[in-house]
Amino acid sequence: MSSRVLALNLPLTGEAPAVKLCAAAPGEPVWLTLRSLVGAWTASRADVFVCENPTVTEAAADALGPTCPPLVCTDGTASGAALDLLSGLAAAGCAIHARADFDPAGFTIADQVLSVAPGALSWRFDQRTCATECGMSGRHAAPHDLVTAVAGLRVAYDRSRSPVHEERVLALLLSDLAIGPAER
Repeated sequence: MSSRVLALNLPLTGEAPAVKLCAAAPGEPVWLTLRSLVGAWTASRADVFVCENPTVTEAAADALGPTCPPLVCTDGTASGAALDLLSGLAAAGCAIHARADFDPAGFTIADQVLSVAPGALSWRFDQRTCATECGMSGRHAAPHDLVTAVAGLRVAYDRSRSPVHEERVLALLLSDLAIGPAER
């Protein structure tokens, strides 16, 4: 029961208890346990956004409610429940757009996401966003694929050693969620 993940507006179908939990609360974040993910479930193809901090999920629910795209929050290092959920979403054909804090723990979370969703995309988890927040000059890349983005971020972080938490870019993230992935 201690392995859990926070979810908002997930389009799940099937028999697993997580399906009923998600359907019962459109626009409200719900905690899914590993136990609630046991059983048959799948998801409609969708763009699913992934963040590290519950503050992002809470703000998205407050600002967008049931119109928010599907959002998964790892609540720090990804638990077994988070990894099982993301693996199932990726297997169902969902496009996973992931991000975390710009710090070593955030890079670990990105690696965890990639371990279960190798095709994951970057959601403002790139050198350009990090450089803007840290005041770094020069040209910085903003690749779409998470593998390339994380590699570049590690280089940028090694130069700056300035962590940037998701709360610092919250307005940008909420704007992305409001307009959807095609418009970014």
